[in-house]
Amino acid sequence: MTVLTTTRRTQIWKAHGLDFKLKIYDVHCTGKAAGMIDVVTNSATTSDINMEAGMLATTKDDTLTNWIRAHNASDAEFANAIERFKYSCAGYCVIAFLLGLADRHNDNIMMTKKGHLFHIDFGHSLGHYRKLLGLVYVDKSDTVFMPQYVHVLGGLESANYKSFVALCSRGYNILRKSRDTVVTLFALMLSSGLKELASYADILFLYTRFRSELSDDDASAFFTQVLAASLAGKTLQVRRRLMLRRNDRSLGN
Repeated sequence: MTVLTTTRRTQIWKAHGLDFKLKIYDVHCTGKAAGMIDVVTNSATTSDINMEAGMLATTKDDTLTNWIRAHNASDAEFANAIERFKYSCAGYCVIAFLLGLADRHNDNIMMTKKGHLFHIDFGHSLGHYRKLLGLVYVDKSDTVFMPQYVHVLGGLESANYKSFVALCSRGYNILRKSRDTVVTLFALMLSSGLKELASYADILFLYTRFRSELSDDDASAFFTQVLAASLAGKTLQVRRRLMLRRNDRSLGN
């Protein structure tokens, strides 16, 4: 569902002259509960990137930047990789918000050596956030924008960061104008048997994410606040560090 609809959103963006340089892998269904996923070569999870850099890597803002630099030696290659990161991160920030993607820990976000950031494993979406003991949300976040991402862009005062925010706003507003197309696509999948898309309440969740009552300028200001809230939030950051520690122990380190 997520991969299919991301392809459609990408088509809408490109029709408006906006290419987020997204890495979209194919999923091939071979049975009711079986299939194959395309391999994205020359990539790693952000968990692996942080583990490779050491146990304190998640507390350091420059970890992803250093990894990109290590695989893009020349200044021109590095600049191009940062540009790919900026666009792809912006695209997935909008997608994660609209779909209410949950379970966004380090193992479910990947990067290519050329700088593309992309998400995987979309088992929890449309606001179906998980709760600890049924009481406390453990992965609720409107989108995923972390301090390490800001560092790749050059900091909050950089031209790249300001361009990134503008890209998010533009991408969000383009999709808001195609709200009916996107919502209809999901409505057509209500009978598919997907547990995350089982009722019109799930469609309503998606519909409300478009904030159709807002003007383009107000929607841009709103999405800027979404990014700021994700950046300031601690739940995802703490969970990422705990996941990294768990993975490290599983490897016997």
